[in-house]
Amino acid sequence: MPKKRKKRQNELRLSKNIKKQEEAKRVEERRAAEEQAKRVAAEKKKYTGTLSGHEYVDLGLSTWWATCNVGASSPSEYGSYFAWGETTSKWDFENTYTLNDSPNIGKDISGTKYDAATVNWGNDWCMPTKSQWEDLISKCSWEWTTQSNHKGWKITGPSGQSIFLPAAGWYLGKYGNTIAETYCKYWSSTLSYEYSFNAYAYDGQDRDMDDYATDYGMTIRPVVSSSGKKLAKIDKQLQSYDELVSEEAKKAAPTFGLR
Repeated sequence: MPKKRKKRQNELRLSKNIKKQEEAKRVEERRAAEEQAKRVAAEKKKYTGTLSGHEYVDLGLSTWWATCNVGASSPSEYGSYFAWGETTSKWDFENTYTLNDSPNIGKDISGTKYDAATVNWGNDWCMPTKSQWEDLISKCSWEWTTQSNHKGWKITGPSGQSIFLPAAGWYLGKYGNTIAETYCKYWSSTLSYEYSFNAYAYDGQDRDMDDYATDYGMTIRPVVSSSGKKLAKIDKQLQSYDELVSEEAKKAAPTFGLR
């Protein structure tokens, strides 16, 4: 066999081997990426869920937080603005505060008829209390970032999961909202103990709780109520049961009233 032809054949075999090795490497990389994606999805599934059509995240705290504001359809949207104790959103907060002449409605409105989260999302949800906000502030890491063209805080909890709080600003009287993308303020359900017409809100600039006039318009990030949390845990138990047990075993096994 001529040397040139033999050399050419060797080069072709070498080229084919290299291509096979490269393809095998690509297959292995795809497989590893798919496995990693499955692990991430499985990990996320342990810490997330849906109640009444709204998603929550378990950050590893005693409270589970919603992924969106009331009135928003994605984590980066501002959502609706409420005066404290009002359950209907509005844009003009000048001389329209419904609780100006109302009787004392209590020091904390979480889960009551004055709670905008409960009224708008159902009993599985409520406004976070001052202490629940303080838990989020002290036990999570905070990163100022941009998500879907909106600035805000990415908050990562001990579980490794995170939520995003857009800097939605606030409304004061009839002057509108000119400080969105800069200020991040969210109502708590707790009335200030110092001033009867002030309630506590999260202040994103100082990352602490401060008190503001209750007729200001602010956004609300709900948390899962105690009853909603119990329901979610039962749902997860049922999901685990469905995933682990075969169809034949499910038909034969007692249900104990769970399904």
